[in-house]
Amino acid sequence: CEGHASCGRRIIGNRATHTSLSGNREMVLMIIKFSPQIGAGQCSLSKQGETITVDGETFDFSGIAEGDYMDIDDIGCPFIVNHVRRIDGQVIVKVRFGIGQNASANQTFPEDLIDPPDGAILFPEYQEMEVEHN
Repeated sequence: CEGHASCGRRIIGNRATHTSLSGNREMVLMIIKFSPQIGAGQCSLSKQGETITVDGETFDFSGIAEGDYMDIDDIGCPFIVNHVRRIDGQVIVKVRFGIGQNASANQTFPEDLIDPPDGAILFPEYQEMEVEHN
C-alpha cells in the first residue's frame, strides 16, 4: 500500500486500517514486545500512532520504511532494547521492564501488545509468586 495508491486508508477509533482492492484486510500498525529483566527498573510508557514516549522522551518511528529498521544506537533509550523494525507495515518495538526475583508467569513470559490504543501503556501487572519455605 505504498502511498496508499492501491488501497483506502481509514482511521477507526485509534486503529488505522488498510483495505486493499483485492479484499478487506486490516493491518496492525504497532507491536510492543516486552523484555522482562530482574532489577531493570521501571519507566513510564505511552504510544501515539507510531510514536512512543518513554519517561517523557519521545521517539518517532513513522519514518522507518518497510523492511528497514532504526538502529538501537540511534535510538539511545536504555528501555528500548532492540532495533525498531517495520515488517509488513507493522512497527515492532521491544521494551525492557523490571521484575522481581519471584515474578509471576504473567511478567516472566508477557504477551505482545498487538496494536495497543493510543495512550499510556501498562506493563504486565507485578505479582510476586508465593515461595514455600520448607
